[in-house]
Amino acid sequence: MESQPVRAPGDVRQEKLSTVAQSARWAARKFLESRLTERETIEWALGLKPDDTIRRGALLDLLDRWELKNGT
Repeated sequence: MESQPVRAPGDVRQEKLSTVAQSARWAARKFLESRLTERETIEWALGLKPDDTIRRGALLDLLDRWELKNGT
């Protein structure tokens, strides 16, 4: 059984999203999938603001998926 990441209260991955926000998050996740190892992407991610919930959520989704896949 794969372990699930522990999430903090108020975690953007737990928010209920509207259909439009879900679509935007999906698009951001697809865009980032092949770019996670690029320096520019890491710098972009480090510059995200707390209110960038869709982008942060997409990034956290991908990191969770990577963690589960790689068992770290």
